[in-house]
Amino acid sequence: MSCDRHTLTATLIACLLLAASPPSIADNIPFPKTSYEVIGKADALPEQPVAALFVLMDETTKLNQHAKAHRAVQEMTANWMVSGRAVQVIRFSAYVPGREAEIVTGGRLDPEPSDDFIDGMKRSERGKFNKLHKQQVYAAKKQTTAAIRHVFKQYSTSIPKSEILFNMHRLAEHIRKYKAERKVILLVSDMLENSSVTSFYVAGRIRKINPQAELTKVQRKKLIGDFGGNVTVHIIGLGYGAKEYLDSDRLTELKLFWQQYFEMSNAKVVEMGAPLLYRPLE
Repeated sequence: MSCDRHTLTATLIACLLLAASPPSIADNIPFPKTSYEVIGKADALPEQPVAALFVLMDETTKLNQHAKAHRAVQEMTANWMVSGRAVQVIRFSAYVPGREAEIVTGGRLDPEPSDDFIDGMKRSERGKFNKLHKQQVYAAKKQTTAAIRHVFKQYSTSIPKSEILFNMHRLAEHIRKYKAERKVILLVSDMLENSSVTSFYVAGRIRKINPQAELTKVQRKKLIGDFGGNVTVHIIGLGYGAKEYLDSDRLTELKLFWQQYFEMSNAKVVEMGAPLLYRPLE
């Protein structure tokens, strides 16, 4: 009996994944289409999800070596994923060949159907929809978790720079244009900029920065983004990987810089974990 249920579940998940849009690159992980799309009733979907989560993963950060953080990113993301929402896992790095920012997986989670929608279907359609609908969110969580694990494995010590500011500026436009009632960012990064714009290091050590002076450099390079104003940000990994003790003075200035950067970019920082977060995603 138990074996039969597991077989049925696997079959339904396979059906949802086969219906998913094919990945553009081999590294991408297919996200299950909604049950509405699978049965040909995509027009019954709301115009936009009630909320969207963007898991932005910095491949230059060593969080793959931090088991608790590794697990926390997966669990926080999965716990946030409920009916009617949407999610994207996006990886980014320094701007080098093969390391461009890209969507690894993403899509919508089945919203709960209305009574009118259920009543308007044929019995055969209703049975198929109900079976798929029960598994779609589960399948989406499974694929999203696989995507997060995949990105963690891509960390490389051979990447010489960390162009976080460039990537935030670039991804802000994507997030602003994404249609959702509200948006949440889970940013997985040590937030230690090391680029031609500025570097938070000196002689291989993390330096105490002057937030205002650094923001002036960012403005001069026109790297202040625009996330759209309805975005909250949670950062996990702040300062992680420092070779030496990161004292409270340096950590405070680092937090202040990024808080002000996101405020200037029309987003609100809710929490910065150094490295772990202590509250769930809203």
